[in-house]
Amino acid sequence: MCMTEEPDVTQRARLRQRAEQRLLTSRIGAVDFSLDDAKRLIHELNVHQIELDLQNEELRVTQIALETSHRKYIDLYEFSPIGLLTLDNNERIQEANLTFVTMLGIDREKLVKRNLSDFIDRSAQDTYHFFLQALYRTQQPQQCEISLLPPNHPPLVVQLDGTVLVQAENQISCRIAVSDITERHQSEMEIERLYIAEQEARTQAERTARRLASLQQIAAAMSRAMSYEQVADAGVHQSISHIGACRGEILLLSDDSTTLHSRGSRSGSEHAVSLSLSDSAPWTEALLQQKPVWIPSMEEYCRRYPQAEGMPAENSQAFAFLPLIVNERSIGILIYSFAKMQTFPEEDLLFMQALAHQCEQALERVRLTELARDSAAMQERQRLARDLHDSVKQSLFASTSMSEALPRLMERDPGRAREILAKVIDLNRAALAQMQSVLFELLPASIVKTPMAILLHQLSEAMYGHREFTAEVQIQGEELALPAEVHMAVYRIAQESLNNVLKHSQATQFSVHLRSQPDLLTLVVRDNGVGFDPSDPAAGLGLAIMEERAAAIQATLNIASRVGTGTEVTLLWKPPAS
Repeated sequence: MCMTEEPDVTQRARLRQRAEQRLLTSRIGAVDFSLDDAKRLIHELNVHQIELDLQNEELRVTQIALETSHRKYIDLYEFSPIGLLTLDNNERIQEANLTFVTMLGIDREKLVKRNLSDFIDRSAQDTYHFFLQALYRTQQPQQCEISLLPPNHPPLVVQLDGTVLVQAENQISCRIAVSDITERHQSEMEIERLYIAEQEARTQAERTARRLASLQQIAAAMSRAMSYEQVADAGVHQSISHIGACRGEILLLSDDSTTLHSRGSRSGSEHAVSLSLSDSAPWTEALLQQKPVWIPSMEEYCRRYPQAEGMPAENSQAFAFLPLIVNERSIGILIYSFAKMQTFPEEDLLFMQALAHQCEQALERVRLTELARDSAAMQERQRLARDLHDSVKQSLFASTSMSEALPRLMERDPGRAREILAKVIDLNRAALAQMQSVLFELLPASIVKTPMAILLHQLSEAMYGHREFTAEVQIQGEELALPAEVHMAVYRIAQESLNNVLKHSQATQFSVHLRSQPDLLTLVVRDNGVGFDPSDPAAGLGLAIMEERAAAIQATLNIASRVGTGTEVTLLWKPPAS
């Protein structure tokens, strides 16, 4: 509590005046002195007595005010919700309130004269000393956060707010407010942890999304692969950058299951790799157990496989061996080599296994495609052989037989010989047309390059090699420059129509008419055969194929036939509007 002090002279004057006023009302009688000095002395004594009484009264009021202020100070200091302590210029504790004493759980007597640094965590010592140095140097309020270590309680995170107190004889001390911010600090740490976790989850999600996109791209590339080498290029080359590998290799198991041979180019070396299946090799272990083998370091490789021969890659420090399995049968192995030691995170393991699975499917698809291609080639060779046997061979055999009989017949019956000669010419022409049709089947591209009129004449002439027909081929108008797919479709529909005439119609005559107009192409194939019911489901696969070909070029196909009246096939195609 602060009071305004008045000069001593003014104070004494006021007290004197109040004492004289009180003397006038006093009942004290005058002493029976005759001398004036005695009267004055009594007066002075009375006045002085009153002054003392007034001073005592003021002292009591002041004492009460001081006691009140002290109690307030004690309440504010001792029971403050934050810890308060005073440090001397040697950084020792002079005073500490009850809150701070409770924080540390130490008796006040044991706390005074000790350094606050005795209770501060070692990692926060520098922060505390920098705080004190700045406080004493600048004599401006300072703030910091440290960790306190109560002897028998969990650590506390507190905030220190310091101010400088200047005392007598140039002794400087400081007052420090200690606020317990442990819960706030824990909340901040939890928020930071959640933020970091959220960032890690976001990063992981983005990484997973990139991995999935990469896997889709690799799968798409492998789906277009037409050979083992293309599968290796698409699968291995695109994947090594995503997993941080320096080299990748696909090796397929030999037919005798004794060695592994590389297929396709790799990263790091273009030399072919061949590995033998020995008992002490990681690739053998992966194939036999049909499980991936992960080797995080070269030291681990040498420890586990000291007898292994044929190191999969030079200058490598880690390896991954993933077996390629199709229908529970090992077909090869996918090998990745790494330039540095690896911990193989779970996401990398799953990614490599997914890549191996994609390689398995692609390799099996290539194998099945090659088998189907070989089977189709075999079937096509057999079909061509049958066609040559059924048509060309028979035509040439008949032509040869007739030609051998011609010299003798010319002597006996020249007229008959001329008829046979004409028949031989027709048979040779039919055989030539049939051979040309076979060549077209072997080289389909030549069909598009051959004018449609020539193609239709060859198809008609080839019919003579099977039996006698009366045929008519009529071409009207200047032939249109047809798109390749339209040219091929028109030829195939005409070919299929004449095959039906030959195989099913029992016709003796047929006609092929092609009319070309600027805005319309018309193909009509007629025969005088036995006909059929187009609505009958058993009408044949050939009709369905012709309808599909017509639909593919946006053309109209009409098939008119009745039992006993022959058949007419009409194809109408309009060029698209430009």
